[in-house]
Amino acid sequence: MARVITSGLLGAIVGSIAGTTFQNSASGQIIRKKPIPKKSFNNAQQNIRLLQSQLNHSWAAMSDSQRLSWDGKINSKLKTGKLAYLQANFYRLFYDQSIILVPSFNPLPPPISTLFLVLNGSSIFLLSDYDADLTVYMMIFKASYPVGNTVTKSRNNLRLLKQATADSISTIISPVYENTVHVVPVVGMKLFVSTALQHRTSGDISAFSTKLITIGT
Repeated sequence: MARVITSGLLGAIVGSIAGTTFQNSASGQIIRKKPIPKKSFNNAQQNIRLLQSQLNHSWAAMSDSQRLSWDGKINSKLKTGKLAYLQANFYRLFYDQSIILVPSFNPLPPPISTLFLVLNGSSIFLLSDYDADLTVYMMIFKASYPVGNTVTKSRNNLRLLKQATADSISTIISPVYENTVHVVPVVGMKLFVSTALQHRTSGDISAFSTKLITIGT
C-alpha cells in the first residue's frame, strides 16, 4: 500500500502501487520497479514437490469407492483418508514403488531399535541385528547432517536416503549419503539416523526410531 505525504503545496508518495515502489531519498523521490522475490528450492525439495503433485493427481483420478476405502486408515494422526493415502504412498514413490490405490490391513512390526554405523575403508555400513523380512517390509531410512553445536537443528533436518531399501537391513549407505548431504563421512562423526519399516502391500508404516549415532570402525 502506498501513502501520500503532503506538505504545503508539495506531495510525496511512499510505498508500492502495482509493482512500482516509491521512496524518498536525500536527492528527491525515487521510483523503481518492485523486485519479485525468487524462490530457491534445492533438489530434495523439488523432488518432494514433484512426488506430492503426482500423488495429488493420482488421488483426484481415483474413483469414489477407492477414495472411501482409505477412510479405514484414519487414526489420531491421520485425520482423513487422503492423508492416510499420501503417507502410505509418498515413501513408495520415493523408493520407486507403484502407488497403492486400495489399501489392505496388515500388522506392523515394532520399530527398529538397534542400529550401528561402521566406516570400512571409504564406505559406511548401516548395521542392525533386527530380523525383518524385507520381501514383506521396506525400510525407510533418514540421516542428518553431521552433528555439531546445533544438535536440535541437525535432528530436524533429516534427509531421506534412497539406497536404504536394499535386501538387507545391514547395507552400505555412504555413496547416497555423500550425494544427498554432500559430506564425506569420517570415523567419530555423529549424526542422527531415523528408521521405519513399511509394509509393501498395505503401505502401513511403523513408528520412526530416531537415534544419535557415532560412526565407528
